[in-house]
Amino acid sequence: LVNLEEEYQAIARKNSVPLADFPRPETFRKALLKHTNNDVSNFPPLNPRMLAELNEILSSYIPRLQSQHTKRMMQKGNMLDGDDNPFQPQKGNSDVGKSTNGANGSTTGVAEHEWAIDDHSFKQYETEFQQLGPTHGKLSGAQVRTTLAASKLPVTVLRKLWDLADIDGDGCLDAMEFAVAKHLIFLAQTSEDGRTLPDKLPKTLVPLNKRHLKY
Repeated sequence: LVNLEEEYQAIARKNSVPLADFPRPETFRKALLKHTNNDVSNFPPLNPRMLAELNEILSSYIPRLQSQHTKRMMQKGNMLDGDDNPFQPQKGNSDVGKSTNGANGSTTGVAEHEWAIDDHSFKQYETEFQQLGPTHGKLSGAQVRTTLAASKLPVTVLRKLWDLADIDGDGCLDAMEFAVAKHLIFLAQTSEDGRTLPDKLPKTLVPLNKRHLKY
């Protein structure tokens, strides 16, 4: 407990967790001492299975619930008519809040507060993600290599695709990043030359829970 700050940094590096997400060291230190009778060895051991399940909830299910909630709230807002609805676009300004991404980022028409990958597509991508056997909610480059190579895209394009999809830069893909990778394959294959990707990941393709990393 004396080196709790160093432990924080080691955990943050290993698991790509922002230090801002940790409790204040002194407060946490006091809580640990209080609940372990000054003997940290009394603290319950880590349960890897529970940790994996928690990671899956945080990386997949909660973002999906947030997306669904946002859509429902916006649908409710769209049912309000007239000047009493502060969220209703003004006449002559119907493009407010819409994405203006270019053709090879093709998410035009998707509101910026939404994710361009709809629930139906995400469920398909997530099923494929789970079939590849993620560890702690993540797939390594080796695990997705065959899936990406099956697209028949050039290696240079696949490298760019990986860099775009690995939003948090941890060298792995979680379920939402994998969905982004699959969507980018579709965008590349349907571009004019069959291989073009955006230079920067459009905001509407960045999962809501990761936008603070890019925007």
